[in-house]
Amino acid sequence: MLKFLNFLIVLCIVLGIAPFVLAYLDSDEMHKMNCTKTGQSREETVMMPVTVIVNNIPITNMIPTLTTTYQYTCTDGERWR
Repeated sequence: MLKFLNFLIVLCIVLGIAPFVLAYLDSDEMHKMNCTKTGQSREETVMMPVTVIVNNIPITNMIPTLTTTYQYTCTDGERWR
């Protein structure tokens, strides 16, 4: 039981830190490629899963969400972030 709790604690820590590590690595890589933000942007609708618990039953719905990405000019080409 103790090993399982330790596993859950480590899993929560890793999942909590992972987005920040990935964002840092992406930012560092874009800095190395001399990326500059252009004036271009685009709006896209992506489907985001949202889970609601009703009577102890998880129900997952896909909700359309509007996101904005921006164009960057880098030494290796264009990128959208």
